[in-house]
Amino acid sequence: SSSHNLKNLTKYRNLQAQAASARHLSDGDARLLAHQNKAVVMILLNTSSTEVASSQLSVELAYRLATDRSPAAQQIRDQLIVLLVPSTNPDGLKRTVEWYKKYAGTPHEASPLPRLSHPYAGDEHKEDWLVLNLIESRLLAKQFYHEWFPVLVYEQHESAAQGARLQLASAALSYDTEPFDRASPAGATFIEMVMDDLGDRRIRGLSLAAGRQFETAGMASFVQHNMLCIYSQAASAQLATPVFFPRGSLSAESTPSISNPWPGGWWRMRDVIDYEMAAILAVLHTAAGRKERLIYDFCRRNMAAIRTGETEPPFAYIVPREQHDAAAARQLINILIQNGVEVQRTQTGLEAGGKGISSGDYVILLSQSYGRFVRTVFGALLNHGATSAPASAAATTFSLPLIMGVRIAAIDSPFVAELSPVKSARTTFRRLVSEKGGDYLISHSSNRSFIAMNRLLKQGKKVFWLENKITIAGKVFQPGTIYVPGNELHADKMDLLGQELSIEIVQTRHAFGGETALRIRPPKIGLHQPWTAEPDEGWTRFLLEKYEFPFETVFNVRIRKRNLKGNFDVLILTDMEPARLINGLRRKAPNAHLPKVPRSYLNGISEVGIENIREFVMKGGTLITLGRACNFAVEHLGLPVKTTLRTAGNSHAEGRNWHTILVDRSEPVAYGMPSTATAALENSPVFQPGYWSRRTGVVAYFQANSLLNNGLKQAGALAGRSAILDVPMGDGRVVLIGIRAQHRAQTLGTFKFLFNAILLGRTEAVTL
Repeated sequence: SSSHNLKNLTKYRNLQAQAASARHLSDGDARLLAHQNKAVVMILLNTSSTEVASSQLSVELAYRLATDRSPAAQQIRDQLIVLLVPSTNPDGLKRTVEWYKKYAGTPHEASPLPRLSHPYAGDEHKEDWLVLNLIESRLLAKQFYHEWFPVLVYEQHESAAQGARLQLASAALSYDTEPFDRASPAGATFIEMVMDDLGDRRIRGLSLAAGRQFETAGMASFVQHNMLCIYSQAASAQLATPVFFPRGSLSAESTPSISNPWPGGWWRMRDVIDYEMAAILAVLHTAAGRKERLIYDFCRRNMAAIRTGETEPPFAYIVPREQHDAAAARQLINILIQNGVEVQRTQTGLEAGGKGISSGDYVILLSQSYGRFVRTVFGALLNHGATSAPASAAATTFSLPLIMGVRIAAIDSPFVAELSPVKSARTTFRRLVSEKGGDYLISHSSNRSFIAMNRLLKQGKKVFWLENKITIAGKVFQPGTIYVPGNELHADKMDLLGQELSIEIVQTRHAFGGETALRIRPPKIGLHQPWTAEPDEGWTRFLLEKYEFPFETVFNVRIRKRNLKGNFDVLILTDMEPARLINGLRRKAPNAHLPKVPRSYLNGISEVGIENIREFVMKGGTLITLGRACNFAVEHLGLPVKTTLRTAGNSHAEGRNWHTILVDRSEPVAYGMPSTATAALENSPVFQPGYWSRRTGVVAYFQANSLLNNGLKQAGALAGRSAILDVPMGDGRVVLIGIRAQHRAQTLGTFKFLFNAILLGRTEAVTL
C-alpha cells in the first residue's frame, strides 16, 4: 500500500472491522465508510504444492507493487491494502522443490512426489478451511476473520497443461437471502472487467468459467463470509520443466470458450508466471478503480445477512451444554469462533420457540454478519436454508454438527434472553466422583477417553472394557465403559487425568466380581504408507498422534516381507483403490511423455504382500481397512462379504453423501457410540455379509431413508446394508469400515469406530 496508508493502518483496520460487523450501519453510513476506507485485498498463492509458479512470482510481485511509479501502480497503492501470502503450503513447496532438484536432468525429472507434500494433508490442506485442524489454516483464519476482513480474495491455482492458458471465475453472495448466487451484479461485473483488462494486456487463451466449477473449501468459506472471491487456473508446465505443444494440439473445438486461442509452442514456467502476474495486476487494477463499490457491496452483504437473521427463521441455533461428547461440542464452538462467528451463552434457563434452553447453553444468533455462514454449516442438512449439502466436492463439511456428533436445536421464533459473549469454549474440569478405596469407571462417550486409555496403557496399568451394561446407584453405564482397578492408580492422579481431559470418571466400591470384560493391552500398530501419496493416510496419522496412539509407519517393502504378525498386532490400510495399493505407480503400458517414477518408489505391495497380509490375519492379527481399501480385503482375502451398489471402477456414491446409520452399541468396535450416528460416504463401499459357521459382527448399518442430502442414486437400496463389519478370519479379524470414519480429521462423531478397532487388536476376554 502507499506510505500514507501504511502509517494509518490502525485507522483502516478499524474501519474495515466496522464494515465487517455492519451493526447499526445505515446505507448512508456504508457509503461514507466506503469513501473513507481502503479496500483490503488478500492474494493466496501456491495453494497446492505442485503449483510452483505463483510462489516464484511472489517476490517479483511485491517488488513491482512497491517500486512501480506508473499511474496504475500508484492507484493500486493509494486505494488498496494488499495482503500477499506467497505460499499457503510452504512445507509442500519445500518438499516439491527438493524432489524436483534431486532428479533434475534425469528421466525422473518432474516425476510425482512419492509422499505427501504437506506432512499430514498433502494438497488437501486447502480443504481444512472450515474445521481448521492444521496450524496453517488457523493462522490464515485469524488474518481473514479477526484481523483484516478482506473485501476481495484472489486464490490462484494451476491446472493441467492442455486447455486454456488461463481460466478465471468469480463468486459472491447476492444482497438478498439466496445463498451461492453466482449472478451477483458485483461479482459478474468485476470479473468481466478483469477479463477486459487482460484482453488489453494481449493475453491469449483466456476462458471465463462458472464459479462453481472451481470452488474450493476456502473459496466457499470466503463467499459465506460475504467476500468477493476470484479464482484462476493457469495452465502448468511440468513443474519447472517446459512442455511443447505442436500446432493443432490445442484445438479450438476442444475448448470453445477460449478467446483468442494460444497457437502452441513451448510452454515454460516463465510463461505461467507471466500469465499469473498479468492476472494479479488485472485484478488489483480493477479493484483500485472500483474501491468504493467493493467496500460498499461488502457492507451491503453484511447488512443483508444481519437483516435476514432478524426476519427469517431460524433466528438462532442452540448448542446444549449436555452432549454425548461434550468435548466435541466445545470444539465445534471454538471452530465457529475461529471462523469469526459471534457465540454467546445463556445466563439463565428459558424457553424459546417451544424448546427449553438451559443455563450455560451456547447460543448462536443468526442476526450477525456471518449468519449465513452459520446457516450453511449448521442448516444445510436440517431443512433450514438449503435442503441439501453443496454439490461441490470441496464442500467438505457443510453439515458440521452432524458429522461431529453434536446435538443442536434451531429456534424458529424471535426470543429475548440474557446472554454473555463467549471468547473461547474452555474445557470443563471434571472432578473425580469418589468413593474412597473403590475401582474406577471412565466414561467412553468422549473421544478423549482414548487419550486416557493410551496414557494408562503406556504406564503399564490394567485397563478393561466392561462387556455388559450395568447400573450403579441409578446411573447406567453402557457396554464399553472403561474399568480400571482401584489399586492401579492413586485417586489424586486419576482426578488430575480426568480434569486435564475433561472426561467423566467415577470411583465406586461396587463389586465387579463376575462381570465379563475385555482386557486391553497396548497393541503394536502399523499404519501403511504407500508411495502414491494418499491424503487419507496423512489424516489418519494426524489423528493417531493427536489421540496418543503409538504406531509405526509401514512401507510397501515391509509388507512384502514375511512375519508381519511378529512385528504388529494391528495393520491399518487407509482409503485407496485396490489397484493402486497392489500395483503402486506401475503403468500398464509405457508412456513416453510422462516422467519415469524412480524404481524404488514404483511398486505397491504386490501379490506377495497380499499373501503376507492374509498370513498376518490368519495368525491372529487385526486388519483395519478404511473406505475403498475394504474392497481390497473383500476381493483378495476371501471374506464372506459382498460389496453392493458398485459399478466398474467406482462405488455407488456420487460425490459426498451423509447418511444416518444405526449402531449396535454392544459390538466392541462401537463402544462409546450413540445408537445413531451420521456417516460420510464418498466412493464408499457398503456391505452384505454372508452366512457361515462363524459370527460376523454387524457394527453399524443403514436404515430406510437414511440419506441426509440429495446426492446419491439408489439411496433406498442401502436399507439394511452394513456400513461397518467385524469379520473373523483364522485367529484374527478384518474390520471393514466402509464409511469415511475419520475423513480429513473432521468426522468426530465416527472416530470411535477406528480407535476401538485399533485397541480391539490386542484384547483378551476375561471375567473380573
